[in-house]
Amino acid sequence: MSDDILRDAHGELIADIIRYRPPRSVVSAVGDDFRDLANHLTAIAKAFDRYVAVLGDVARGHDSRIDVQPFARPAWGEIEGNAVFELDQAAERADREEHHAALMASNPGYARLAHFLGEG
Repeated sequence: MSDDILRDAHGELIADIIRYRPPRSVVSAVGDDFRDLANHLTAIAKAFDRYVAVLGDVARGHDSRIDVQPFARPAWGEIEGNAVFELDQAAERADREEHHAALMASNPGYARLAHFLGEG
């Protein structure tokens, strides 16, 4: 195997992870905070996937029977419909709650109706 290609890919992975600083931690998250987490997770997964693809290509260069498909986007494939989906759902809930709270604060009629309906 080519040590230079792997060493370069590894260096790029480490540089990407260092560059993608974690988003701020908050006690009371709003929608954008959840979206920031999803974006951070996506960036890290894509950096890892680039590294895994290089590993697959290097291995296949020495044995053409190796199927490189399992090396294609393994991290992103796992988190896209799972962790990122959950974070997207949390962002939407937080946005709805923030909108609801703003309506409650600015509109006494809405607040009375929400209270009557058990939503306030």
